[in-house]
Amino acid sequence: MDTSTNTDDTAEDTARVDPESIALRMAINNHAVIDSDIGSPYQEGRRDAYLLMAVALEAPREPTLSRTITQLRQALHGGVTEVDDLREIITRSTGRSPTPKPSLEWVGPKAFDARHSDWGLDEDFGMRWGTNRDIRISFKRQPGATEGLLYAYDKTWDTYAVIADKTNRTLVQLAYRQALAANPDMTAENFAHIHQIVTAAGQTAALAPAVSL
Repeated sequence: MDTSTNTDDTAEDTARVDPESIALRMAINNHAVIDSDIGSPYQEGRRDAYLLMAVALEAPREPTLSRTITQLRQALHGGVTEVDDLREIITRSTGRSPTPKPSLEWVGPKAFDARHSDWGLDEDFGMRWGTNRDIRISFKRQPGATEGLLYAYDKTWDTYAVIADKTNRTLVQLAYRQALAANPDMTAENFAHIHQIVTAAGQTAALAPAVSL
């Protein structure tokens, strides 16, 4: 059995790009419209917010965050316009490689239940994902809890894959809305990537007040 079930070769472009690259591209785009003579606080703020999102995945603590963002900002001012060049700065400054796209491990029902049956009740977020429309994505949590397990179930193969061992229902809802708007037939792997991106955005919002930009 192929453990990477329902691979979608026609998935939307954003689901093929890691969160760092998406954020860095947006930072480059916002920097490009800043007037160097008079400045643009709004665009500068948006640029720095996207830089923060890119770096937060690699260096979630100060002072590495501020140091790396300063280096990225200097590179943009120096004329750097390529995502890969900015990614190299992040790698050098933080000492870590960029976050890879999620890869799901599909297991049978016995293995899944043995590991995760204690999470509680299921809340479904779509029953017909995937190219064959046979993937269910569910959020398993205890009654009244806001955090839980996000997973996918392949009805054809009767296999399960964990998307996130622990996540917040708000993030799941946001990922669901974005995934549904982008491609209602996307694979579980691409849904996991969308969830990774919205999680990174949430981390950015929480870290922003503590980071010197």
